[in-house]
Amino acid sequence: MALTLTGREESTTSIVQTAGQMVGLPPRLVRLLILNRPPIGEILHNYLLGQALETHEVLTRATACSIVTRLAFWIVRADARLNKGSINITHDALSDIHCVRRPSMTVALQQLEGMGAIRSLRGQIVVLDREVLREAAEMPVHGKSLPVLERLA
Repeated sequence: MALTLTGREESTTSIVQTAGQMVGLPPRLVRLLILNRPPIGEILHNYLLGQALETHEVLTRATACSIVTRLAFWIVRADARLNKGSINITHDALSDIHCVRRPSMTVALQQLEGMGAIRSLRGQIVVLDREVLREAAEMPVHGKSLPVLERLA
C-alpha cells in the first residue's frame, strides 16, 4: 500500500508499506488525515475492508480446505501481488504461515508440482501455470466451492 500526500509547492510525504517494512502512523495523525482529506479516508476504508475480506477467506480456508488448496490459494495471491512469476520463500516459512509441519508443506508443494502448476526450487517457487494453480485453489470443499479468488487477484 502506498499513499502520497501532496503538501505545499515542494513538500510531499509518502507513506509506504514494502516487503518487510512498514511505516506506522500515530492514531491522531490518521484521524487528522481522514478528517482533512476525505480521499485518504476512502483509500484507508477500502484497504481495511479488503484486509477484512482476505482474513475471512484465509480463516475459512484454514478450517475447510486441504493444505494443497490453501497453499495454491496463497501462491496465487502472492504471485498476483509480486507479479514476478516467482516467489522467494522457504519450505520452513511456508509451513509457519500455514501452521503445518515442514514435511507436510513439502508434500503439498510436490503435489502442486505434479499438477504442473509450480516448480519448487531451494528457497523459491516458480509459477508455471497460473490456471492450473487457480483451479487447485478453487477445489470444492465438502461439495461447495469457495469462489473468492476473483475479488482478491
